[in-house]
Amino acid sequence: MADWEALGVKAIELTGGGEPLVYPYVDEFLRAMKRTSMELALVTNGTALTNERVDLISETKWKWVRVSIDAGTPESYVATRRVPVSHWGLAWRAVERLSRIRRDSEQRVGVGYVVDHSNWGGVYQACELALNHGADNIRVALAFTPHHLNRFPEGAVEEASLQAKQAAKDFAGMLQVNDLVSERAGNILSAVQGYEYCAAKEVICVVGGDQRVYNCCTLAFNPLGLVGSIKEQSFRALWDSKGEAFEQHDARKVCKVPCLYEKRNLRALELMAASPEEVSTLAADDQGIHHNFI
Repeated sequence: MADWEALGVKAIELTGGGEPLVYPYVDEFLRAMKRTSMELALVTNGTALTNERVDLISETKWKWVRVSIDAGTPESYVATRRVPVSHWGLAWRAVERLSRIRRDSEQRVGVGYVVDHSNWGGVYQACELALNHGADNIRVALAFTPHHLNRFPEGAVEEASLQAKQAAKDFAGMLQVNDLVSERAGNILSAVQGYEYCAAKEVICVVGGDQRVYNCCTLAFNPLGLVGSIKEQSFRALWDSKGEAFEQHDARKVCKVPCLYEKRNLRALELMAASPEEVSTLAADDQGIHHNFI
């Protein structure tokens, strides 16, 4: 963590591969975050959010938390996540508790809804529940799986997007509905990237529980995205020597998967090719490289 701060890292997102709040050293991590200048983001299912962890989070420079729920009813929640129904109540209780520790208008509490083959009909209900439990926003996206769009019943993707759009209209000014369904469907359809240079890998990375560093969450725990290991060296030493790994990274060959960063990478390439006069205009377009996913 000292290396990250020394290198000028502004923020850390604590997320999984699994539920981050059951990681054995998560409390130690949160205490360490309190002592840094870095901002914190957290993606959690909320079921392991104890009173002590709420207090620890509140003492960090946290910016946003997203509680993954992925359902509009208890029955759908149990079927989608394959957990006891009691977890449904714990998840929504986490949203409420996190909403109460906001200290300023820039801190955001959100709900995550990943549309899958079994839960696509509950998007509107989840948006209403998010509003009623104090969330600022809900992020609606699609599941990335090896089955691609074949994962979803006919009409399911369109219906999920329609419900998100209706909720955005009905709850305007009260709940921000980030409808990424169509964008993610496009990511799934493109699958293989048509550009060589990945700008995202220059400014983000994933440090896994296996003590290895990967280019991004899409390629986390995948040898194609491996930058190196910090098991026997510091993060700074690895990052300073990452040149060879980055030079060999050709997105057209490596990223043969749906990419969360496709839109931002394309805008970054556009900015890099633009004249100084054009850059200010392009950068001002909030629908380009920056997108509010929280």
